[in-house]
Amino acid sequence: MAAGPDEVVRPDPVRVVFVDLDAPLPDLTTARPAGGGYGSALVFATRHGVPVGHVEIPLDGGTVAAGRLGEALAVLGDPRPEPVTTPDPAPFVSVVIPTLMSRAEELERNVAALSGLRYPAFEVIVVDNRPDAAPDAPDRPDPLYARLRGYPGVSVVAQRKPGISAARNEGIRHARGEIVAFTDDDALVDPGWLAAIGHRFAAEPDTDCVTGLVLPAELETPAQVWFERSGGKLDQAYTRVHYRLAGGPSWAPGRFAVTARTPANAVTAQGADGAQARIPIYRAKFGMGVNMAFRTAWLRECGGFDEALGTGTASRGGEDIAALSGLLFAGRGITFDPAVVVRHFHRRTEEECRTQMYGYGVGYTAALTALVRSDPRHLVGLVHLALPALRVMRNRSTDRVESGYPSHLRQIERRGLLAGPRAYLRSRRRRMDREVAGA
Repeated sequence: MAAGPDEVVRPDPVRVVFVDLDAPLPDLTTARPAGGGYGSALVFATRHGVPVGHVEIPLDGGTVAAGRLGEALAVLGDPRPEPVTTPDPAPFVSVVIPTLMSRAEELERNVAALSGLRYPAFEVIVVDNRPDAAPDAPDRPDPLYARLRGYPGVSVVAQRKPGISAARNEGIRHARGEIVAFTDDDALVDPGWLAAIGHRFAAEPDTDCVTGLVLPAELETPAQVWFERSGGKLDQAYTRVHYRLAGGPSWAPGRFAVTARTPANAVTAQGADGAQARIPIYRAKFGMGVNMAFRTAWLRECGGFDEALGTGTASRGGEDIAALSGLLFAGRGITFDPAVVVRHFHRRTEEECRTQMYGYGVGYTAALTALVRSDPRHLVGLVHLALPALRVMRNRSTDRVESGYPSHLRQIERRGLLAGPRAYLRSRRRRMDREVAGA
């Protein structure tokens, strides 16, 4: 590790490795394709294509032989995940990717991966969210549009209204599927992504949303390593969990918390057989916008995403938090399934990381403000759950590594938390002004 001029210790690159427990294990070397070496390896173990756990192994400037890797992975035990099969009939899935077209290479990479999935019934809708978006303008054809539309089942539509929520809602309007799945242009879907989504919705007719793992595609820069340790993502879990409202009278604490049901004999961080305490619906760990799918009927029933929230608005984020918390509050179910996997390319520069962590803070409290505006009973819920909510806001992840995560990034996120309510109200005001102006 090297200390920078501001005395922040910058971590070494971390090699991200995916291994199949039923295949011969590889030797791990420290050498990086870009030059230099990795300080450690983050190894994700899979079985039948489903992640079942992870370990981080120091590389110590040398090679970790396959035998030593096997010893490290032994702490995971012998997990046997449920096989993922494509349901018959398979539900038609509309995949929506909102984008500003600024990451053209990454966008096309993900579209190509989606187009190659072995799933019998799906479409991909790319929503161009630039203010001058014009996918069908004959006077200025865009070569990226042509390339994207060259993939089977891919369409490109425009939504000039700023914000990822407006773009997602445009995708919902065009969706033909009974399921709408969302991912981003800086992600890469797993080969079994759609099959796992379709399988879970078919297996659980009482769930209205399926979320899954968001794993790092690379950890090549200090900013990427910090983000992975920041708590900005989901807690890494490898057991399927179904969340549903705890219940009770309209104003009781149980009305603002969920219980978690896991498969029989599953062992989780909370114990065996899903023995979990009530979890506040405001926890912001039920799913992420880069990897979530909903029944289309529910999205249309609730009006889609709040367009005053999300990237591209003053709120900077929070649209996924508000949507998932609102769904739970309505008594609907969310299922987290580790078989539903995307890999995310975290921001590479420190400036981008600072901006993103501030945005996460703003987005979280902006989402809470949006929930209270939508139903004042959420004020009661936040009072009932004040201490858990404060713990969530102060440290939103059990896997945050305090010794390796810079204090200035925690401070930046906390400043964002304070700015969120005002940012949401400002975003709503701008949206209303645009509507009055007919924009």
